[in-house]
This record gives sequence, structure tokens and C-alpha cells, in this order.
Amino acid sequence: MIMRKFTSFMFALIVCLSVNAQKTFFSCDFNNGIPKSFALYDEDGNTPSDEAKRMGFEVGKPWISYGAFENDPTNLSIMSTSSYSPAGTSNDWIVTPAIHIESPNAYFMWKVGNFTKKKDGYKILVSTKGQTLNDFTDAKVLYQSDKGEDKELYIYTHIVPLQEYDGQTIYIAVVNNSTDKSFLLMDDFFVGELHQSVDLINTTKNVLNSDKKINIKCSLINNEILSFEHDITVTLNINNDTFTKNIEKLKLASGAKQDVIFTGISAPAEGESANYTITATYTDESANEIVKTINSALFRIGSIYSRKVVVEEGTGTWCGYCPRGIVGMKAMKEKHPDDFIGIAVHDDIMRVDEYIEGITPYVSGFPIAIVNRSETLDPSTPTLESQYKKEIIKPSIASVRIKKAEFGDKDSTLIRVNVSSSFAFNADRANLNFRYTFVVIENDVKGTSSDYNQTNYYADGAGGRMGGFESLPDPVPASEMSYQEVARFITPFNGIEQSIAQTIEKDKETLYEYTFPTPKNIMHKKNIEVIVLLLDRITGEIWNADKIEAKDMGYNASINGMETTKDVDNTFKAYAIDGNLFISWNTESTTPARVEMFGLDGKKVKDVYFENVLDGLSVPVNNLKGIYVIKVYNGKDVFVKKVIL
Repeated sequence: MIMRKFTSFMFALIVCLSVNAQKTFFSCDFNNGIPKSFALYDEDGNTPSDEAKRMGFEVGKPWISYGAFENDPTNLSIMSTSSYSPAGTSNDWIVTPAIHIESPNAYFMWKVGNFTKKKDGYKILVSTKGQTLNDFTDAKVLYQSDKGEDKELYIYTHIVPLQEYDGQTIYIAVVNNSTDKSFLLMDDFFVGELHQSVDLINTTKNVLNSDKKINIKCSLINNEILSFEHDITVTLNINNDTFTKNIEKLKLASGAKQDVIFTGISAPAEGESANYTITATYTDESANEIVKTINSALFRIGSIYSRKVVVEEGTGTWCGYCPRGIVGMKAMKEKHPDDFIGIAVHDDIMRVDEYIEGITPYVSGFPIAIVNRSETLDPSTPTLESQYKKEIIKPSIASVRIKKAEFGDKDSTLIRVNVSSSFAFNADRANLNFRYTFVVIENDVKGTSSDYNQTNYYADGAGGRMGGFESLPDPVPASEMSYQEVARFITPFNGIEQSIAQTIEKDKETLYEYTFPTPKNIMHKKNIEVIVLLLDRITGEIWNADKIEAKDMGYNASINGMETTKDVDNTFKAYAIDGNLFISWNTESTTPARVEMFGLDGKKVKDVYFENVLDGLSVPVNNLKGIYVIKVYNGKDVFVKKVIL
């Protein structure tokens, strides 16, 4: 059983599972609604409660299509209810079409969740006869949950074996049989062949500063839904030596890991590297030999290169304490202009999806500072300064310099960057460990809509002095805010493959050129900076960086195209009347919308999906009082606004 949360205030907590499926016999993600090939039966005939009716239920409609996952209104699921007026017991069926099983390793897998503490239970049956209710009279119960899942607002993944149906055609029924509960959500039905498997992950810190004996570490991780139980052999080959560890009957539940450590390994000579290979070998349940391999290298620093300190700041206009980060980042930039690089990663109207997804594993809350992707801390000025002093004295593996950056065409639709690096060692596997990635930031970002208002918990001196924010209101109007170092674009968060040469000669310059589109979300091209990051693919750490401003890229507005300003529609309105929150904005979109509401403590109090947005949205709020933050998702548009009820 695997779980993940529906969505937290800013990020979905996602457990990534792979499905090692050799054969798929049936799958349905319900993103296009409930297929007509499914059979639906409302056997109870009960009248849905008012709340259930607002969700879309009616008599004769036992299951409906519903959007509830993460921040994507196009990711639909199915839902049933046992919330009736008067109270009653549900007997709502959904039955798959015929599924032919062709493997002794077949499984049925599905996702399920409960909305409230009144958790709906359900049962799953299998029939070999047909799709009608009579075909399930004596059907086998594959799975039954009388009390629902362990926690509400979490999605759980379950599997049941279907080995006994090899060579047969089956029908699977899900039945909500709860009494006076709430709502049952299900998604991603899958029937197919699954196998046990493990991934081999390198966890060695490959960059060395001394000749001390070191440990080479790896982990065996079960990212599959099935538990893993096999004998396994892990072998290390380095410097013509072989080291072996045999693990008998290794048992790993889904998501579990086993660390393997080879101790007392000799470091390479100063300025040199040592290639090594780790293999993990086991025999699967079909008697196939499976071999997982890691090729990597140890690198011993032989030259001293200075480094720049990179801070990626998680921030948002909705975040009342984020002015602390704004002040801290400004102070660091002013004090250390030559070797401090700040990047403000916004989760608001200035959001870059890939960047937010990239920093999510580092984030426990906002505001947050991620220093060289190796440390996370509060972005207050004293804390940033203290960590900066620790980071700046660490030697880097290489120098990094942007030799030249330019707009690649007259209309500035492309950016071309040339990067120079010199490494502190010889190596012939460098591109296995290190990569470049590029970031574009924009300064002096100003918006006119209320989405650019900055929530400010330091207003009226409530939190003491905070760089002038104590003298500003809450929220600070958009007209008084000018956002700096706003992330507008990032190439792959974990780096561009093959961007570092395979073979490196110590202290010899290597060159790399990369071209990418000028981000369309930029308001004024004259205010951008291009940043290059040198990443360690194994640890994720940023080893060095450099940046260049638009004025040093030869930018000229009269030559490189007109300045453009992109702002969000300022017609977005939200107001409460007679126990309902009405939301509207100027749109012709036919894309469904989703509305989330949060208290100032970050707790979600509403999550409502709307098929039609053209007539505005209405959210019942008659039981809510106080200040709330609403987030509206409509296609690629995201609106954030504070409301008082």
C-alpha cells in the first residue's frame, strides 16, 4: 500500500512509483471521463445530500467524473458517495469491460482516497461470467475495506494478484457499500503483468580533497509497487580490484531501500581520477538474470578554484513571511555582488513549473533558501551571511565563466551562451557526474494586478524591523513592489546531458555552447540575467556558477526588438455574498477550473472542481469566517488572492 497526499498548500507530496509492466491487459486513467464500456448500477436509489448534489451526484448517477489530483484540473478521477438525505447505505457499482488475462504474473492495481474523516469503504469483486449484477452473485471478493483508508486527503495505491485467472476473461467490479459517510475517490485502473525489481543508485561523494581511504556507497531501492525478495550480489570494480557483497533473501517493501557500503577504498592521486563500476545481479521470478550497472569515477582535487555561492529562494506573493527572504537576498546581493548569485523561485503568478517541481524535495515551507543545493535554511540576512562564509571558502572542482552570451537573432527570440570551464583533475568519465544547466532571471518585475500584491506579516512592526516592510501595509500593493531575481526559465533542473566533455585534462579550458528560446514570460528583456550552474549529477550539489546581464549581451531595444510587458488579467474578482464566494475574471476559456481555499495556517478548507467557468464560479463558504487565500487553476493560468469572509 502506497500513499500520497492530494495536495498541500503549495506542493503535492508525490511518491513516484514505476510500474514494471511487461504486458498491459487493461488500463483506464479516467481523464476523458467514464468510458461507455464500463457498466454503472445505482442499486440503492438514494437521494444525494445537498453537498453531494453540488458535486454533481443525482439519483441514477452512482459514479461521476471528478478532478481532484494535485494542481491539474485535467487529471480526472471517478467518485461515488454515501452522503444521502435522508441518510442511507450506498450500493453503487462500476464494472469494467471484459479483460483477458495472459500471464501468471497478472495484478489489478488502483488508486483510492477519502475526502473527509467519514471514510467510505468499498469492495472489489471479480467475475468470469459477464458485466451484469447477476454475473456477480457468487463472485469472489478480491479486496474489501470497511473503514476506508488510513488518512483522509491521501491517495493510496493497492494491488491484488490475478494469477488464478491466467488464460481467462474477467470483469472487475468496485462497489461503494458504505452507510452515511462521505465521498470515495478512485483512479488509474490497471491490469497487467508486474515483476519485482530494484534500482541501483550511486550515493558516493565522488569529489575528494585528501588521500584518505574512502567509502564507496550505493543503495538498492524498490521503486516498484510489488515487494522485492531475491538473493542479490553487489560488486565493485575499481583500480583492477574487485569487491563483492552477497545479500541472501533481500526483502524490500515498496519504497524501501538497502544501503551497500564498500569501505577502505584508496583515493586517486592528487589531480587524478579513478573509474569504478558497481553492478547488482539477481535472478527474477521468471528465471531471468537481471543486471543493474553504475559507471562513475572518483575525482581528487589537484588545483584550487574559487567558487560563487548560489541561493535558490522559495517565495510567493501569498506568503506573509516571505518579505524576510526578499530583504535577505537583497542584502546579500549588495554585500557580495561578485560571488553571490540569487534566484527567486516563485510559486505564484510568476511561477515556473519546472523550477518549482525541481526545488520541491528541498522545501519544508516558505520562505526557504537552498544554498548550492546542499543546505536549506531560513533566508534571513544573518543566516544567509553565516552560510555564505562557510560556502565561499570551499574549493570548487572547476572554474566556470560565461565567455559570451548574446541574443541569437534580431528579434531576440533566442539566447546563445558560451561557457568556459577548467577542472581541478584529469578524467575520462566526467560527463557521467557533472552537467551544466542554465537559468534566466529578471529584475525589477512589476505587475499591475492584485496578484502582484505582497502579503506582509511585518506590517505595523508586528515582526520587528524588516528592511522597511514594517512601514508598509499588508498586503503591499503591486504598485509599491518591484521583484528582483525572478526565475523565468530553467533548462532541465538536474542538468543537460552530455554538456560536460567525457575527457578532461586538468586545468585545461573546455568550451560549451548552448542555445535556448528567450522566455516568453519576460516583461523587459533589458532586465534579464543569464546564469550557468555546474551541477554534480550524483549529489545534486552546485559546484560553481556564473552570470551575465543583458547589457553585457549586447542588448539594445532598438535593435533587438520591442520591449514587451506581459501581465495577468486584472479583472479577477472574488467576493462573498449570502454564504457564497463568487469568483470571476475576463475569460473565454472552456477549460475546467479548480478552486482551493486555505486558512492562514496553510490548512486547506475547500477544494472544488468546475466544468464551466464562463458564468463565473460559486463556492459555498457559509461556515467560514476570517482571512483566507484562494487559488484558482484554469488551464495554464493560476490566480492567487486573499479574501476576507
